[in-house]
Amino acid sequence: MVRQGKAGSGLLYAGAASTRASVALARRAEEMGSQVAMCVLPDYAHPTQEGIEQHFRAVAAATSLPVLVYNLPLCAGVNMEPATLARLLATVPNMRGIKDEAGIAPNQAAQYALLIPEDFSIYCGDDAMVLQVLPQRGVGCVSGGSHVMGRQMKAMIAAYFANDNRAASQIYFRRMPFFMALGQNGRVNPIPILRAAIELCSGSGWGRRGCP
Repeated sequence: MVRQGKAGSGLLYAGAASTRASVALARRAEEMGSQVAMCVLPDYAHPTQEGIEQHFRAVAAATSLPVLVYNLPLCAGVNMEPATLARLLATVPNMRGIKDEAGIAPNQAAQYALLIPEDFSIYCGDDAMVLQVLPQRGVGCVSGGSHVMGRQMKAMIAAYFANDNRAASQIYFRRMPFFMALGQNGRVNPIPILRAAIELCSGSGWGRRGCP
């Protein structure tokens, strides 16, 4: 659970491996004054699409906050299929966006866009795929690498929406070696490398590193 310290703003990660825990975290997010609850698909149990649908119905019913789906099949082992998302949006008004890890299915954002309302927001959750998701009706990204290269990421997205594709592409290729390095040697979790990069850029230490 993380909430931004600045008053009046914040996003709280409310996902968990069980529906019961996710519901409790979504309620807690609202109690803490967060503006959005981001909820990952339940991992470990690998539910069916029907199970995923019922999971998010329960989470959304537990809070009046906008719910941002965190679709991370690489880690969760399950995927939010476009048809499942469309069924949810037909009857769940506070599901307002999705963070999609685009590396596994590069065109899934377009599949979502074909089935969902235009006011539903699609965010890229893969730093190396942001420029590929934006033309698929993407609106931006939820980015780990932006802790190190936030200004460059913002400039790239701004250039794209200003129809300056050449500038966006130039920024993209300057950033790419760093974002590819986060997944080197088949690494799924980029945090250890990202943490070291943040320490180098900020000059501040984060203390002793723990086990996964």
